[in-house]
Order: sequence, then C-alpha cells, then structure tokens
Amino acid sequence: MSQFLNRECLKEYIDSEKLEFLISLKNIAKEAKLSSRHLYKQFNGIFAAGNLNLLKKPKVAIIGTRTPNQYVKQHTAILSAQLSQKGFVILSGGAIGIDSIAHSHSGDNSILVSPAGLNLNYPKENSSLIERIRSNALILSEYEESVMPRAYSFLERNRIIVILSDLVIIPQADLRSGSSSSANLCIALKKNLFVFPHRMNESLGTQELLSRGSAKAIYDIESFVTSLCEKFEIVYEERQQDTLLEFASKNGLFAEAMQKFGNQVLEYELEGKIKRNGIYIELG
Repeated sequence: MSQFLNRECLKEYIDSEKLEFLISLKNIAKEAKLSSRHLYKQFNGIFAAGNLNLLKKPKVAIIGTRTPNQYVKQHTAILSAQLSQKGFVILSGGAIGIDSIAHSHSGDNSILVSPAGLNLNYPKENSSLIERIRSNALILSEYEESVMPRAYSFLERNRIIVILSDLVIIPQADLRSGSSSSANLCIALKKNLFVFPHRMNESLGTQELLSRGSAKAIYDIESFVTSLCEKFEIVYEERQQDTLLEFASKNGLFAEAMQKFGNQVLEYELEGKIKRNGIYIELG
C-alpha cells in the first residue's frame, strides 16, 4: 500500500534543511543560474511505499551511467554493500546500470526514487529488484499511480535523490549526462560530492568534476566508509566479510563457486547480487 506524504507529513521523516531545499529549489536554481528545466518543478509532496523510517537514517546517493565498465560495477557493488552493512541507506533511481547495482547490494537499506507511478515496475528488467525493495525497503515517487515515465521524469526524479541524500557518489558518468546535471545541483546545494578515479579518456563527466575541484575521489573504499562512520557518528560491529561476493569480484569459476558455496550461489544469482559470465561469475 502506498501513501501520499505532503510537506507537513514529511517533517516527521526528513530534516528541515532538506525540506526547505525541496520547497525552495526554484529560487536556489535561479540564484545558481542552473538552466535545467526540471529543477523548476514545484514540489508538493511524494508518494511512498515501504519502510518510511529509512528516511531518518544517513543516506548516500549512488547514481551514474547505465553502462558502467567492469571496474565500476565491481567497486560500486563493494561500496554499496559496505555502506549498507554499516547502517547507511543507499538512495538511487532504480535504473539499469549503476542504480540497480547499488540497490542490489544494499539489502533492506535501500530507497528507490521512481520516475513512474508506484504501481509500475520501471524498468521492467528490474521488476524483481523493484518488488524486493517495495516489500523490504522503500520506494518513492512524485507521480500518481499508472503515470508512465517521460523524458523529463528522470531529471525530476534525480533532483529528489540529490536533495534527500546526505552526500552523493557518482562512480561513472559522461559529459552532459543526467548525472552531470545532478552534480551541478550538488554544487549549488553545497552537498559533498564524490567520484571514482578513472584512466584518461574514461568517465569524462566525473573527470571534469575532479579537474574543477567540484568532487573528491574515492581511492580506498574501506577508508572512505570508515571516515563516513566517524563523520555521522555511527558505531557499528564489524561484520564478517561476504566471501562469495569477494569471490565474484575476482571473476572466479562458476564450478568452483558451487563447490565452495553451494546453493548460496544460486540464491545470490536470483537476488541479482552475482551473475554468470560464461564459465565465470561476476558481481551483478
């Protein structure tokens, strides 16, 4: 069951600064001379289905390209899993690529902001993932039921993701992409923005952010996660490392994985955490 949260209802779940950003975004965008039309849409409230208490936890947005390279796939999965295990909520848009990898590896600490009505599973390729999040985590949308996504819906969704988050990570992005537009909003809101380091001529959108000093690079995931825990004063118990995900991150043999981990391999495959690539397995 979904419910509509107006501005007054949202006061219970998000801090006053984020709510003010949502309400006053038109003025903020105008002052920052941001030209993207989606930033000027009036915010009246949001539809929600799932665990609303996730909105009260520290939230990390992970967004980016629909076609990540293998390096980005692996490290996005590892980063999402480690953040989730420490108690952070992963916030993303449910799209194919970086979004779905982030959701798949964040367990029940996941918030999906949809570009469509809540009763629609979009994209269809991620239907099982979206159903899992709807049942165990949280889905949000500005749109009423059965409203199909339009080209502008994705950019309107992205502004919600950025504003609700406490920081934003863009592992990979092209120039003049939706993620680049989201990065410009981060800068206008003075929100911490992080990217993955890349080789020359790769991920030109994030390379430009680094060269301008608009973003910081994540060089070591464990150190980065530890620093966030300290910043947000999160006290956690060290959890046992997921050896199957570690095995998949190194592209181990499927047959060897079945010998070592048995049915857990099939369970992780169904959950989208890993997938087969010929005779090998890799992170989903």
